[in-house]
Amino acid sequence: MRIGEALLISLLASLPARVAAQQHCEVGLRKPPDHPYPYQPRGDRCEGVYIREVSGGDMRLASLGESLEDLEIRPGARLNLRWSPIKDGVPRLRAVSLRFRLHYQMDSVRPQAPSEYSWPLDVAAALQLKSSELGIVCWISRPSAAFHPEVYLPLRRNGEAGRTQRPYVLVITADSELHELYVTIARADPDGKPSQYLQKDQPLRRRYYPAQRPIPISLPPLPGPAYYLIELGAVLQDGGASTRSLLVYNGSD
Repeated sequence: MRIGEALLISLLASLPARVAAQQHCEVGLRKPPDHPYPYQPRGDRCEGVYIREVSGGDMRLASLGESLEDLEIRPGARLNLRWSPIKDGVPRLRAVSLRFRLHYQMDSVRPQAPSEYSWPLDVAAALQLKSSELGIVCWISRPSAAFHPEVYLPLRRNGEAGRTQRPYVLVITADSELHELYVTIARADPDGKPSQYLQKDQPLRRRYYPAQRPIPISLPPLPGPAYYLIELGAVLQDGGASTRSLLVYNGSD
């Protein structure tokens, strides 16, 4: 066999693995030049630092699930996660940095079963991220849904015997400083139509909501299996307004 033919066969054999690794990545994220940990495929995920493009002042969901406050981020450590199984779509995981001006992201597309993931924390450890600087979300996409095409699945810590489940915390960030943030939570149907309000237009009443900093929101108990609609309404410090609506599914396990 000629060298060229052998090389071609080798490239073709490695193509499925490369395509599989690439499917985890968010399209369009730019790699920083000469950074030791750029955003790129890393086995069962894409992970690393990227260059953030200029964006608007919308609120972004950074984390939804149990608190990570006692997580030890070190080389060789793993974060074992689980979520409620749902048949409407393929689960996606995304972790982001909550540290100011550190644009880091991890993405992984997971199979429908098992509804769990053991995430290696080596890159996060290399970037010296603290547990308070890390947010992570899980969601499925429903392209045919007229409203709420994404359904978010709160994340729980898995494999920690004897530890009781903590309340869920939702973390958002905004590009503009906020004057006040109002939170509405309601039990809903799969389309997001509210049926029973747990709280309505409740202000957080904090003195300071800085731009591009994490804003944690403690959620009341969400018994499952059930869908919940979470609506966020922000009054900006400059007098404008911003809203965000999330449909959440919490299972019974």
